[in-house]
Amino acid sequence: MELSQLRYFKALAENGNMTKTAEQLFISPSSLSLAMTRLEKELGTTLFDRIKGRIYLNDCGRVFLTAVTEGLDKIDCGGVTAKSIGSVMGKHISIATTNQTLWNGMIADFIKKYPEVHISHQDYKLDQLEYDSLLTKYDFILTGEGRIQSKNLDSTLLFANNDLMVMLHPDHPLSGKRSIRLEELKDERFIFPPSGFGLNTFYRKICHEAGFEPNVVAECGYVLMSYLHQQGIGILFTSRRGSPYDVFEGSVIVKVEDVTLYQSLLSQAIYWDKRRRLSSTALLFRDFASKYFSER
Repeated sequence: MELSQLRYFKALAENGNMTKTAEQLFISPSSLSLAMTRLEKELGTTLFDRIKGRIYLNDCGRVFLTAVTEGLDKIDCGGVTAKSIGSVMGKHISIATTNQTLWNGMIADFIKKYPEVHISHQDYKLDQLEYDSLLTKYDFILTGEGRIQSKNLDSTLLFANNDLMVMLHPDHPLSGKRSIRLEELKDERFIFPPSGFGLNTFYRKICHEAGFEPNVVAECGYVLMSYLHQQGIGILFTSRRGSPYDVFEGSVIVKVEDVTLYQSLLSQAIYWDKRRRLSSTALLFRDFASKYFSER
């Protein structure tokens, strides 16, 4: 019985959907199905009832899930402790984020002030941060306040006051305005972050509530987004706090004036695993992040 099998089983038991679970685990559905078949064969019993394309835990599966959950929690906790002890005196910080640009300035200024610290960073979609097995890989997660829930997490609000902005090509007819109503953008071509990122969902929501379906010509990562925008192919949303760290040369940033009710949805927090003993370097970064935004 392999540890990966147990993690696969737990994820599948919680999701009840083979395809979705395989996607979240970054494996193929056939690989996941084979792993579960081998696990059931090794245990000598079935763990799932398969009905009309969905799978459900049976009585044996529910008993086994309880034991697996307890066992994995102990393993993860032990790994966190061991990793923390080993890095207490280290100069390394690992960070996961769900926004491709918002944190650029803060991270850059931290490195300038503490050049001896090494930082590793990875962007994720929000739904990929829901599993404790992923959360334990990072010292910190920077994402929207209240967006991830786990009994093993602590968090601190970094900022709550933020404004939605729209980024326009300098030749755009609206580029000379000081502010724009959202409904004025109903006929525009938009460039959005990839599907699955929280901002993609948020942008669609505010457009729908303004009475129009956004004409999204591309959903893509930051590099392609930047190039398409500079070519005049589409406009895009940003935020007051994030826009200074965008690198869209020559773009015009204009405030969207009628979305103040959504400011709280743009608030951001820093999360960490409360089971972990944070290194002195990690504590330094957390304090730096908190002060960085309180002073702006």
